[in-house]
Amino acid sequence: MKIHVSNLAADVTAEDLRQAFAAFGEVVEVTLEISGGKFKGSAIVEMAEEVAAQRAMALLKGRNLKGRPLKISGKSAAAGGAGGPRRHAGDRKGGARGGRRS
Repeated sequence: MKIHVSNLAADVTAEDLRQAFAAFGEVVEVTLEISGGKFKGSAIVEMAEEVAAQRAMALLKGRNLKGRPLKISGKSAAAGGAGGPRRHAGDRKGGARGGRRS
């Protein structure tokens, strides 16, 4: 299961996240999100077992890591999560801007 972790301090490493999540189960991969060569303050942590991932999410949400409280949400490739399609800045969700359609 892929877990999106945000509100990370600038000096957080993949190893810091691996250690925090490994206390709950096997960590398959940690990917720091980088844009334009800069760390975005978020990452994807992939855990081998969903039960372990759910437990890690519940117990680490809001916990401080290097002085900042973690924001955590689960992701699923089937639900358009970390492995699904991504929106670009110019994409719009609906047809008309603001207000209702007639």
